[in-house]
Amino acid sequence: MSSSLKTVRNTLVVILVICFGMVTLGGWVRLSGSGFSIPQWPRFTVSETVNADGTVTEKKSFIPPSTEEGWEGLRDIFVHHEPTQEGIAVSEFKKLFWVEWSHRGLATLIGLAYLLLMFFTFRSREARESIGKLCIAGILLLASQVMIGGFVIFLGVAATAVAFHLVAAFLFISVVLWMLMKVVHEPLPVEQRTRGNSIVKWAVVVYVLIGIQIFSGGLMAASKAGYSINTWPRMGDDWIPPQLQIKGYSFVKNFTENVIMIQFWHRWYAIVVAAAILFFVARCMTVRVSKAARWALRALFGTVILQVVLGIITLLTGVHPHIALTHQMVGLFVMLISLVTIYETKNHEVVMEMQIAEEQERAAAHSGKATGHAA
Repeated sequence: MSSSLKTVRNTLVVILVICFGMVTLGGWVRLSGSGFSIPQWPRFTVSETVNADGTVTEKKSFIPPSTEEGWEGLRDIFVHHEPTQEGIAVSEFKKLFWVEWSHRGLATLIGLAYLLLMFFTFRSREARESIGKLCIAGILLLASQVMIGGFVIFLGVAATAVAFHLVAAFLFISVVLWMLMKVVHEPLPVEQRTRGNSIVKWAVVVYVLIGIQIFSGGLMAASKAGYSINTWPRMGDDWIPPQLQIKGYSFVKNFTENVIMIQFWHRWYAIVVAAAILFFVARCMTVRVSKAARWALRALFGTVILQVVLGIITLLTGVHPHIALTHQMVGLFVMLISLVTIYETKNHEVVMEMQIAEEQERAAAHSGKATGHAA
């Protein structure tokens, strides 16, 4: 590997690590309610001055205040947007603020690191030819993620906006991982890849199914649907609760705002996704794939089982913050591991059952000839 590709590889690894931290912190923002502590974006009001004519002049900044009076002013702005938090102590408000402010800071760091990645990529012809187009796709996804993050603030942390924000984050991380795989494990030439490879199609289906479940998980988190019913396998006393349809709600609104429907969808669709993954893993056991793909399939089997168990425990514990956060992170790993299976089965040889049978027949025929010559 050339020095330019090594630099690109190292930068991609750094971006991935920051992204994992970003998703973890983002989950804590949601669970702690810290997202409400800074109700403006990208800058926020740090002080307000009432003029002689009664008008109000606002001072906005990216930097937190340096005085206790400034913190009290920020707390008052927070309470103005969130009346339910009236009476919150400044010390408690600071905890919420620093979580959200750090979340935004990490987002900025990812943006700067990605610009550095683009510089290294397009400076090197080898890197440009390998991941140049993906690099452009990534910056577009990153820009859309920033805009969706802004909408989350403007819309008062609406459930659908949060869900799209989460999916966009996972897609961006997927692009970064795909670029890293292309640099570390270069694809085979097209003529050396397996024709009639149905395994990669199954891998794509699994990835899409997981993506839909991630979206429903975002709805669960933002709407706090996990707090509505905390029993399993039944929802309360029912397998199918009567509150699945709210009168006057449209089909879409019912799926995105009815907390009972959101939880019903999330918990039972999870079983469908897990079954699809287990079927996919079993299907791959009948063919021969790369060593990296084989390890990814083993990891996919283990993580999806762990994810289902964590989901059940999250419900039964009334959405314990640490368990819920672990559940989110394992969901990210399930999605990324499934992406590895797509990359490996698409870009490296897959020996299908028919080919394996032909190899065995040739081996048996060769063995028979060798035995005949020996006799």
